[in-house]
Amino acid sequence: MLQLSRYVGWGLVMGLLLGAGRVLLLDPSEGWGAEVLEKLVTVEGGEIFYREAGDPSRKPTLLLLPDLPLSSLLYQDLLSVLAKAHHVIALDVYGSGKSWKPLEADYRADAQSRHLKKFLDAIQVSEVVLWVPGLSGLMGFDFAARYPNQIKGLIIVNTSIFPDKLTPPAGPPSVIRRSVFTDMSTNVRERMEFLGSKEFFKMLFAQANTAASVNTEDLAEKFAEDYKAREAREALLKLLRGWFDSLSSSSVAAVQNWWRSSEVPAWLIFSEDPRRTSGKLWNPLFGNQGDYFREARQHVTYLHKSGGHFLVLEDPVGLAEEVSRFMEEASRGRETDR
Repeated sequence: MLQLSRYVGWGLVMGLLLGAGRVLLLDPSEGWGAEVLEKLVTVEGGEIFYREAGDPSRKPTLLLLPDLPLSSLLYQDLLSVLAKAHHVIALDVYGSGKSWKPLEADYRADAQSRHLKKFLDAIQVSEVVLWVPGLSGLMGFDFAARYPNQIKGLIIVNTSIFPDKLTPPAGPPSVIRRSVFTDMSTNVRERMEFLGSKEFFKMLFAQANTAASVNTEDLAEKFAEDYKAREAREALLKLLRGWFDSLSSSSVAAVQNWWRSSEVPAWLIFSEDPRRTSGKLWNPLFGNQGDYFREARQHVTYLHKSGGHFLVLEDPVGLAEEVSRFMEEASRGRETDR
């Protein structure tokens, strides 16, 4: 279960490890790694909220984009476990979580990626391994294509950059489709009250088949706290619609071309539907997009097929071990490049 306190007890982590018979790559001693800091930075006149842990001198930084419409709270445990060996940051992009929610802003992926660049400049982070999940996928890949010198690795989690291959029932879960695409001219009040509500997030967890071990009731309430105001829900609607609008933009082709030609270390984390043929990368949100990533660029460094969509909640310690291995690979690549 996700620990929602600001400080995570290492005794709990060690207990989980011993119980699972795992050998942890990270040493849970005193110092860095004992806390996750909550910070604000002003970017283009608005405050961006982010969580940070680990020694900033360790490069590259692992930068986790939000698994929209969820916030950086999703990564609290993972940040805590990784912090001893790595510098890690998870942010709420504008329009989400505890960050600035301007209604007049451009929420398409290319605008978000340019803003992400300014965020990194503001906090003086130059080299990142980018965690690219779900509805943040196009934003993350747009950033990588625009600023390739800052990208030292990609962790690609249940997402899509091939909109022409998104066919029903693939695509985002129906709870998001219904909230974003339903005609807002009727029952506006009811629809806006549902978007970003506790029930909205509970349905999202249910449709992603989140493990029973995760307290989704508590989590849904926590995520909904950031969207109590109507203006916040309107910003969330613009953010989600911005992703869908980006699917038909000209930048998608540039993103796909970058992926095909790039040799940046990459790791795919996609769910696997037990009803489908073994070896097919598939998940309930985006269908078999994992296979298209793999077919478009054969030299994917790592491949993990067994993770659920919210593996970060279901097994943060086990996931941290594998992420740490990939970070070491990215670090070696960085040293080789120099």
